[in-house]
Amino acid sequence: MSRLFTGVAVCAAMLFSLAAFAEDDHLGVPLVPWSKKLDEGRYKSARDYEGTHKFFKDKYKGWRTIRFHREVSLPHVKYIHIQNTAKKRKWDGINIYAAPGEHANFYILPHVDKPAPPADKKPTPDADKK
Repeated sequence: MSRLFTGVAVCAAMLFSLAAFAEDDHLGVPLVPWSKKLDEGRYKSARDYEGTHKFFKDKYKGWRTIRFHREVSLPHVKYIHIQNTAKKRKWDGINIYAAPGEHANFYILPHVDKPAPPADKKPTPDADKK
């Protein structure tokens, strides 16, 4: 009986530990394991900049709708932007950045529909008479 109880306890512990390794996501973006939420859509990675960059590069390898851009050239700051160009998407991009000696932070930019351009106003017949 004690062996059965021990076996059940070990299996339960293994299942709970596997649940801790399960990846979460935000807006469909997989989160770096053990990252901490700082604010809505903003996370502190448990990895350094290179490890965080590699995580996302491996996740989106071969995706035609994902593009990696180096947009900022600041001394001592590492930064990259991941752009999502899919037509139907929940997020527009991911910013990964890190200052020297710090873990990387990443921000997931939610998709925002652009407002339609304003329609050109047609002249009214009354405006011509003035």
